[in-house]
Amino acid sequence: MTKTPDDFDLGLLDGRVFTHGTHTNPAEGMCALEAASILLGEEFTDEPSVVPLTLVTYVSRLNDAEAWESNEQRTAMLKPLLPRLLCVESSYGWTVRCLGLHLAFLRGKFLAELNSLGFTDAATEIRDVGEVIDIPSAHRLSEAYKHAQYAVDRVYYPLSETAAEQLAHERIYRAGRLARVLTDAVRVWADGVTFTRVHGFDASAMTHARRTRVVDAIHACNVVAPVLTSPEPMRERDDAVALLAQLIDARPEDLLSQPWESVNIDDLDNV
Repeated sequence: MTKTPDDFDLGLLDGRVFTHGTHTNPAEGMCALEAASILLGEEFTDEPSVVPLTLVTYVSRLNDAEAWESNEQRTAMLKPLLPRLLCVESSYGWTVRCLGLHLAFLRGKFLAELNSLGFTDAATEIRDVGEVIDIPSAHRLSEAYKHAQYAVDRVYYPLSETAAEQLAHERIYRAGRLARVLTDAVRVWADGVTFTRVHGFDASAMTHARRTRVVDAIHACNVVAPVLTSPEPMRERDDAVALLAQLIDARPEDLLSQPWESVNIDDLDNV
């Protein structure tokens, strides 16, 4: 029988606070994922059986972020999401939808970082692409990310390792990493949306390679997402928690209702 958030008793976590890292038993402490395993009644683990691996990675990095003011704050913001986290039904459509949410989130963060670092022309090119509604516009956004990567790399590689340039050096390097991830991820996402608009949610029509590409793209986004330095780390933390709530509540059906043109199976060969 399918469980609902009401089936999980948060009272089991009363008096517990979430801490950084992994732990061997509850007496030693627990992270958000280990707390979720307690709600499930499973063996104590940071990989609860019902949580999709793409969310395991994201929640783990969010739990271990340095922006928390205290363990109590970490617990207060993450614990209410656990019952919903344990009810996510993973599917190809859901995964593609989650990749789209990641990309929308990272596009805004990347634009802010490019402007902060002085790469205004690159930021303008990305912004001018507008909404991605078909394979061609996905290609344009991918190319804009690639141009941003080239612009960043031209500045990054000549930099020296002096103490005065260390912070800028690190931020520019990380911006380049994010640009590389976004260049590939937006094409994978466009493939996934087009495939879903053509085939619906027919699992028999999708190959293992196509499913794996989407999962790998999300993992890549998870790795680079927290690395951007920010003068407002608390705002970054709050935005990251809000994204987690969106990922948990994502519905594959949203892929069929969003604007998407050029729904042609031949487009899949061009991604």
